Amino acid sequence: MTKVALKEKREFRILGRSVTGVDNPKIVTGAPLFGIDTQLEGLSYAVYQKAPAFNATCAECNLDHIRTLPGIKDAFVSAGDPRVDAPPGIAIIANSTWAAFSAKKQLQVKWNESPASNDSWTGFVARAKQLAKRPQGQNSVVKIGDVDAAAVGAAHNLEAFYQFSFVAHAPLEPQNTTAWMHDGILEMWCPTQNPDSGRNKIARAFGIPHEKVVVHQTRVGGGFGRRLMTDYMGEAAVIARRHNGPVKLTWTREDDMMHDYYRPGGFSSLKASLDKHGKLIAWQDHNITFTADGQKPVNGAGANAQEFPALLVKNVHVSQSLMPLGTRCGFWRAPNSCSHAFVVQSFLHELSVAAKRDHLEFLLEIMGEPRWLPPADARSLNTGRAAGVIKLAAERGGWGKKMPAGRALGLAFHFSHAGHFAEVAEVSVDSNKKIKVHRVTVVGDVGPILNPRNAEHQCIGSVTDGLSAMLALEVTMEQGKIAQSNFDAYPLLRNADAPEVDVHFVESDFPPTGLGEPALPPLAPAVCNAIFTVTGHRIRTLPIRNEGFSI
Repeated sequence: MTKVALKEKREFRILGRSVTGVDNPKIVTGAPLFGIDTQLEGLSYAVYQKAPAFNATCAECNLDHIRTLPGIKDAFVSAGDPRVDAPPGIAIIANSTWAAFSAKKQLQVKWNESPASNDSWTGFVARAKQLAKRPQGQNSVVKIGDVDAAAVGAAHNLEAFYQFSFVAHAPLEPQNTTAWMHDGILEMWCPTQNPDSGRNKIARAFGIPHEKVVVHQTRVGGGFGRRLMTDYMGEAAVIARRHNGPVKLTWTREDDMMHDYYRPGGFSSLKASLDKHGKLIAWQDHNITFTADGQKPVNGAGANAQEFPALLVKNVHVSQSLMPLGTRCGFWRAPNSCSHAFVVQSFLHELSVAAKRDHLEFLLEIMGEPRWLPPADARSLNTGRAAGVIKLAAERGGWGKKMPAGRALGLAFHFSHAGHFAEVAEVSVDSNKKIKVHRVTVVGDVGPILNPRNAEHQCIGSVTDGLSAMLALEVTMEQGKIAQSNFDAYPLLRNADAPEVDVHFVESDFPPTGLGEPALPPLAPAVCNAIFTVTGHRIRTLPIRNEGFSI
């Protein structure tokens, strides 16, 4: 076999240079690139009304009235199909999106809620606080040394309870799929991140040969992990199997907000011990999260045996308790890490404050000598790389400089998705607890940077996304029904409140890894640590508006 010789870095002509996206001109001029733009001859338009509580079914409905409305071609109750992730609902097919949406508003449905979710966020909070009183969770994730013995001889023992909310994906483009069953073929046009999953499920469920399910993958108008799920494809397939001709299913914003696969909320009961020198000698994390099957955590949740700083402390016990959940959950940007980083990096700052030590020094001490942590490969945490990004972020972010009154710097590090990232946030807080994030310095090590412009944009987007979620985004539910249905109750960050973002990379020669995820997790703890330095108020709840802060 011929061995291909790789070019030397100095010979690269494309890699390492900024290249614009090939679709950029079309995107900014509104060209029809996205799933929602799909147009076919003879196209009909559909909506699919689902119950407010997950898994409820239709008991009664005014379909006779709906069928008489202008532009309506068909309306029917669907039992759904769990094989294709389509829940029970009511389908309306019309000659325009407007006609379908208008008819949907006139639906009068009595739902059978006996099989439905009865989830309650207030109930979960109360239950989690009770579970937190136990010395450990139901299941051990990792246990090293003896945390109890370390606590007996410690100079300082700290405890804290943290919580974070469920979060929706809220993509700009709501879920949609155009489907057409013809000539023994099911043809679909879909903004999906996971076309093969939807295709395989539909082929098996409908008894169609795999090659007869054809998916045209369009551009995605915001994914963030939401379009890894395929429920919208399944709903469109259920409708297309009944309808004669192509039909475009479009979700309303309310559908999208109230029927997401949410980032799971969660809780952590933490304990840690410091010796007389202020060194971290014991770490306990009782992670309280959710399960759909009684066996394992829901997607996007759960404790990780390798989660920093577990493998860098002599005495560690990470455990987990699971609460039953009926609400659908999925992967949100930087799954698991997007919430765990807030908990871990905020509590580490609590410890450095208790030890009266500089937080930069405290973090670097935990890292110790440069080495790979298990499993000791290019996708593992390397303490030398971690220390490198922490030091550079501190340098570029102005760590240690004197700040004006009411303003401070916050520092946080997190390793996730094979990326080492540290961030310094410059934050001011006024007497009304109104905050302003002036600047965020981001430093990452993900190996060689292949497209500098795109890499910088990924980091800016991560900071913006992380700040938006940290400030005000939460999804709550009572009796299984989601309380937030649109952006009036789910306020995304406005452009005027976005900070300056200064991005730097340590261009190591390790294999390149992804960049869309790992720049987000350090943002929330960096900002919250700065808020504490200004105000003395320790934020242990996300979003921070639940502790009285605003922007």
